[in-house]
Amino acid sequence: MRPLVERLAKTVRRTFSGQSLWRPESALDRLYSQMVHQHLSIRESLAAGLETAAKAAAEQHAMDSWKLLELVLDESARQRESDSHKQRDGV
Repeated sequence: MRPLVERLAKTVRRTFSGQSLWRPESALDRLYSQMVHQHLSIRESLAAGLETAAKAAAEQHAMDSWKLLELVLDESARQRESDSHKQRDGV
């Protein structure tokens, strides 16, 4: 992975979901990595003038972004519920 893209991906992970949701080798981590690869594919397709390939990659990226959003929201809700139970139980 290119250093700039890798740095940006790590920044987005922390900003978007927070350390409490992100765990290495998690489904969330795999989707973030997939997003980075899709960005590269879109960019490289555009640079090569492959409009059809870029469009297909962008469409797939949009669908996968939705999956990522759902996963982040589900994880966030689970984390809030867990934190709420811990506070209630005095943990």
